[in-house]
Amino acid sequence: MLVNLHTHDMFEMLYFVRGEASYYVNGKSYTLRPHDLILTRPAHPHQIFLNDEVPYERYLLQFTEHTAPSSLLQALPADKDIINMSEVPLLNAQFLRIDTYCDKLDTAILHSLFPSLICEVLSNFVIEDQPSTAQHLTVHPTLERALTYIDNNLTRVISIEEMCRELYVTRGHLHHLFLTHLQTTPKRYITEKRLFRAKRELRQGKPPTSVYQECGFADYTSFYRNYRTFFGYPPSKEQTVGPGHNIIS
Repeated sequence: MLVNLHTHDMFEMLYFVRGEASYYVNGKSYTLRPHDLILTRPAHPHQIFLNDEVPYERYLLQFTEHTAPSSLLQALPADKDIINMSEVPLLNAQFLRIDTYCDKLDTAILHSLFPSLICEVLSNFVIEDQPSTAQHLTVHPTLERALTYIDNNLTRVISIEEMCRELYVTRGHLHHLFLTHLQTTPKRYITEKRLFRAKRELRQGKPPTSVYQECGFADYTSFYRNYRTFFGYPPSKEQTVGPGHNIIS
């Protein structure tokens, strides 16, 4: 089974228990092993590829940047998406406790416990200093260079033609790489990354008329149209948010 490439404005932690799967996140792909913990940052494109013939089990935690202290989020290793926790019994016990809490506690109590649960899991991610032994699969070298180029130039107006010149590829070849490996087009990929960045800026109280320029849109009209189409409401309706919007599954 292929889950479509997607992004969202939350942190996501996937704790892989068993199955046969690979995971793509922000330009890198990994073959998953039991007890792999994958951390996905807001606006990072990601997807999971599953072998439907093999039993699959995982925990999924989604949380906003307000759930944990900023100091803890800043301490997360920027170059590490995945670590294997098979030798970290404290973390394994943590997810067993989450199972018990989900079964035994009502929703209100579970939500009150959620921030402390997230902080404990993130703390293990920070202090676990072993080098990642996950098998990093190269999606495609040209595609990886394209994704890096987009990340480095997201806040300014760039055209597909300009990116092709910088990467020494044709527009058709670049389009083929994105469709084959990410099931999207270069233009759509760039637009969605900018929209999620704009969403975070708007939720911090910045006005839409300044956010569209900071996020690389050429004009406010195209920003407004894309925002309304993608999220279902205009940028002016984006609300400043605080703690909440957490998910356990």
